[in-house]
Amino acid sequence: MDATAAADSQAWLSRAEACLRLRRWHEARELAEARLTQEPQDGEAHRVRAQALWGLGRRGAAREAVREALRQDPQEGRFLWVLGSMECDEARGRAARAVARQLVALCPDWAPAWRLAARAALLPGGDPRAGERHAREALRREPNSPDGMWLLGLSLLLQGRPRQAEAHFRQGLARDASHVGCLVGMVRCHLRARRLAQARDTARQAIALNPTSRRVEQVYALTVGSLHPVFRPLAWWSFSVGQWSLGRRVAGLALVLLLLGQAAAVLPPAGQVLLSLAYTGAVLYLLAGGALFRLAVARRWFL
Repeated sequence: MDATAAADSQAWLSRAEACLRLRRWHEARELAEARLTQEPQDGEAHRVRAQALWGLGRRGAAREAVREALRQDPQEGRFLWVLGSMECDEARGRAARAVARQLVALCPDWAPAWRLAARAALLPGGDPRAGERHAREALRREPNSPDGMWLLGLSLLLQGRPRQAEAHFRQGLARDASHVGCLVGMVRCHLRARRLAQARDTARQAIALNPTSRRVEQVYALTVGSLHPVFRPLAWWSFSVGQWSLGRRVAGLALVLLLLGQAAAVLPPAGQVLLSLAYTGAVLYLLAGGALFRLAVARRWFL
């Protein structure tokens, strides 16, 4: 590549990276696709396209784009990092940890590799103690990283050490007051300590910064429930069931119906009527919870 082409490539990449940082997904995708018409084997263009498509919610196409980037250069750490981040976003713990191990082996001195390993370790099926070790490794390489402080705080919180976790979340916010992960962590710490007004105010900050995040929405629901005890069971229901797969929801409902059916079979008629009324009321209550604590409603009514 001659000097002019290299300069053009660097200028294109800088502009595309700026679009990704600013969450201008459509513009980033257009830049990547324009680049690919000229250089169809440009791995960075495939990577930018993957991140833009992911931001636009086109997850299948995004996965294919990052796989194409890896086909162009299987040893490029940034491409593996994007793939691992996708696995983390979808809470695919085993797959995320496999990608993170590969990335750490490839780039052992790169802080984002250790942060990915920490994030993967904190997913279901992982080990928060491993997450703590990986987060500390990341911070050893980038001591001022808010992402590293967030991951260390989260690992400590999951180990039942909320005071230490809160200290790290505060350090992260001291370096980046808009860091959503640290804000969400602080909400959880406030709720644990029953600092409900502070939890509400911090939740407001988090949702203003990232109004489409499912993670922020769930914490928002918990904050609403804690501030309004009458609605607390609904908030916890919305939070808990919202993390289940569809299969688990169906299986859970089937089990409840089975148990209720068995109970009804041994009750007298009057008891069966009361059980039916209680069951109907509980279902309506829980269905209301699933709807009531969607973000838009909670935000408008309660916070």
